[in-house]
Amino acid sequence: MPSKPFKVQQRPPCRGSQKEINGGCWVKVDVDDAPPCPDDLYEYKGGCYAPVKHEPGNGSSRSISQ
Repeated sequence: MPSKPFKVQQRPPCRGSQKEINGGCWVKVDVDDAPPCPDDLYEYKGGCYAPVKHEPGNGSSRSISQ
C-alpha cells in the first residue's frame, strides 16, 4: 500500500463503500485466495484494494455506470 495517495486519486471524504487509507480513497476488492493480491491491486490488512480515481465535475452525485 502506498504511503500517500496518487496524484489522480480521490481524497476524503470518501463515499459509500470507499475506505480512507493513507490520505486517499480505496475500494476493497474480493479476490479468491488473496493475499497475495494481483499486480493491479494493493494489499492492506489482509485485503486487496483498488484506488478510487478523482472525477472532477460539478459536485453532483454520479453512479459508476454513468
